[in-house]
Amino acid sequence: MANHQEKILAATAALAVLFGTSALAQDDCDAACQAARNAQDPLAPVTALFTDNTIGYGPEDEDKTYNFQLQGATTIETDAGNLIFRGILPFLGRPDDPLAKDIGVGDTVGQVFWVPTAASGGFKLGYGPQFSIKTRDTKLGGPGNGLGFAVVGFGFAGDLSYGGILGHLWGEDDFSVTTVQPIVFYNLANFLGGSYVGYNNSLTYNWNTERDRDGWTVPVGLTLGKTWPLANGGAFDASLGAYAMAAKPDGANESQFKFSFNYFFP
Repeated sequence: MANHQEKILAATAALAVLFGTSALAQDDCDAACQAARNAQDPLAPVTALFTDNTIGYGPEDEDKTYNFQLQGATTIETDAGNLIFRGILPFLGRPDDPLAKDIGVGDTVGQVFWVPTAASGGFKLGYGPQFSIKTRDTKLGGPGNGLGFAVVGFGFAGDLSYGGILGHLWGEDDFSVTTVQPIVFYNLANFLGGSYVGYNNSLTYNWNTERDRDGWTVPVGLTLGKTWPLANGGAFDASLGAYAMAAKPDGANESQFKFSFNYFFP
């Protein structure tokens, strides 16, 4: 009986140390840690310039697609919450498609998120409209002029950051696409401070896909990244990712290589 009680006490003490350490990791966040959180959190109150670049491969060896995105974000902070503005300008290409222009500008997307003030360390929720403007000069398609919505949630638990984006966009020519973007990162606090590993990619469903084709695009893989705090109070973030398609429409890419470079203004 005594041994049993000692085991219970030991287990209780171990749990206390574990949760205490986790809470400490969450509260004791140095400059590198905070810079990494801002880089991972789509609701962080920052002014930043992002790139989100994807090279797609397959289904044939010579098939390749490019989607290079330039994204900007800025925040208006108030006592009641934050208003976040994001803009996305894509550069698209499919060099081996004889019917498409090699590379060019895609349709511009804008997003506005209202983020009510949350308790310190609490899970944040943001929501608002998104819209697209027909700016493309390629034949690769897109939403054209469109309108939709997006909901974002994000939080931290020790070295874990987690959340995601759910959005839908309606556009021209019956464009109707839902996007689900899970964001889950484990921050490697004891290995190259500011580095992280996890998942950050978009699952999409095309509601107007032909019945005999799969409307889902589901990438599965990992992203590795690192954030560097800068002497001027800003930060620089870079990441690499490799993903394979667990589901995709016929003729779509079978794998992706992703990379990004992001700058956060002081």
